[in-house]
Amino acid sequence: MRLAGFFGLQQHTVVAIGPRIHHLTLLVIPPEADPVAAERALIATSAPDSTDSAQLILSRSGVTGRT
Repeated sequence: MRLAGFFGLQQHTVVAIGPRIHHLTLLVIPPEADPVAAERALIATSAPDSTDSAQLILSRSGVTGRT
C-alpha cells in the first residue's frame, strides 16, 4: 500500500485506495472535538443512507461550528 496526497478532497476526509481501485472515504474527527459530538458524527456518517458532506456532518453534530 502507498500513501499519496490529493488536492480537491473534502476537508476532514482521508481516502484509502486499495488494489483494483477499491476505495474507502474516512471521516476524520478533530482530536479536540467534544466526545459526545464526535460520537454523534460517527453515528451520522455510518448510517446506511448517509450522503452528507463531511463538513455538514461535523457541523450538524456539533464538532465544528461551520457549514
